Amino acid sequence: MISENSIIRDGDYSILQKVGGEQLRPCRLLSGQRALIEKLSFDPTIAFGKPFGIFE
Repeated sequence: MISENSIIRDGDYSILQKVGGEQLRPCRLLSGQRALIEKLSFDPTIAFGKPFGIFE
């Protein structure tokens, strides 16, 4: 069972790493703001409601 504290929500901080990349980056995940890691940017809202952990 997944606890409420382990679910990604708007405004949470997470550590991001690009697949195959070496750089780790702490990032605040906000709706309406794209997250950037190395040369990759993405909309973090796809992660909201999912558990913390490996996410592709």
